[in-house]
Amino acid sequence: MSDSDPLAHPFAASNRVTIVSGLPRSGTSLLMQMLEAAGLPIAQDGARPCDPDNPRGYYELSAAKRLQSDASFLEGCRGRVVKLVAPLLLELPPQPVCRVLFVERDLGEILASQRAMLERQGKPVSAANDPGLARGFESVLARCRAWLARQSGAPTLFVAHRALVDSPGESVSRIARFLEETAAGSRAPADEVAAARARAVMSRVVDPALYRQRGDQRG
Repeated sequence: MSDSDPLAHPFAASNRVTIVSGLPRSGTSLLMQMLEAAGLPIAQDGARPCDPDNPRGYYELSAAKRLQSDASFLEGCRGRVVKLVAPLLLELPPQPVCRVLFVERDLGEILASQRAMLERQGKPVSAANDPGLARGFESVLARCRAWLARQSGAPTLFVAHRALVDSPGESVSRIARFLEETAAGSRAPADEVAAARARAVMSRVVDPALYRQRGDQRG
């Protein structure tokens, strides 16, 4: 691994866009933090600053919100990691050259996290709306899974949010293996040291204290 060339990273895929996706409040920002700490180049513009709901930042790219009308920004994201909220996956161009890390979190926790965020913004929402929102989220997830299953050029790893926080070492090993298997080129012997270092720093990023709205109320 060359410190001067981030695309020489053993997890890097210079020929692909690495996409981190999932429903809102599912843990996608945490995964972006982990990949950044590991040394992968991140595509973000800082337009959405950190706040109490995401104290380490949102890692968003404003151009991604216009994906349906203008996907040209994706070419500049090759070799980088970009965050796309789940519904935007369905707007990707045909035969995308990408790999996807899709974060899955308990819907009850997602809805509780959204309510807490809206309350902090002075926009309280009743929990009575949860069943309808849950059905909508389930529909989006089903469509995303079906879309991903059809994409031969988009290898995908589903990452369980609870396992990522509770057992970061095991989850990081799965993520690292996926990134290495979908990386560009062949690995040099020295890459094993770089890969081990990247796995270690990814695990250290996980902070269980930031896992709020846990369904079983532990922690």
